[in-house]
Amino acid sequence: MRFLLLGYTYIDLFEVDPLCFYTLLTWLAVECAPRRQLITEQLPIRKDQLYNKYGPGGDTPLIPDAQPRDVSLSIGAVSTGSDGFVEVVNDNDIAVDVSGWKLSGGGVTFTFVPGTVIPPKDSVYVAASSIGTFKGRGSAPSGGQGLFVVGPMEGTPSGPAGISISSS
Repeated sequence: MRFLLLGYTYIDLFEVDPLCFYTLLTWLAVECAPRRQLITEQLPIRKDQLYNKYGPGGDTPLIPDAQPRDVSLSIGAVSTGSDGFVEVVNDNDIAVDVSGWKLSGGGVTFTFVPGTVIPPKDSVYVAASSIGTFKGRGSAPSGGQGLFVVGPMEGTPSGPAGISISSS
């Protein structure tokens, strides 16, 4: 027997790691009734909640629509030196996911890590050195102000000229 049918899924037995296959068989053999109840009763309820209640257009829309492709951000304040920073401003009415976006030019480069989201009408400060150095700055912006700070970037800003942010 080369294929095993599980519901609507075929598993090629020659492509499966033996330990994984054993784990799968064990999972299927033990306590089938609770698993069946989970699959037939609970998962459809959760799916309905995620797509119809909490999804875009639902009664309580907690899951946002997809981010528009033409969203734009701007460069705000720029401070030079080892305790410098570049402010990236989101003037949009929506939060913007900047995962993988790149800040470049003016002597600096920085790539935003996955999961970085700038709230609507807010900004993020990209620190030239460590976040700790940014927090310890003697003048604003600095620590204790509730600012969103990431970093460090490569290089130090030479000024606002030439610094840009792009989604690719």
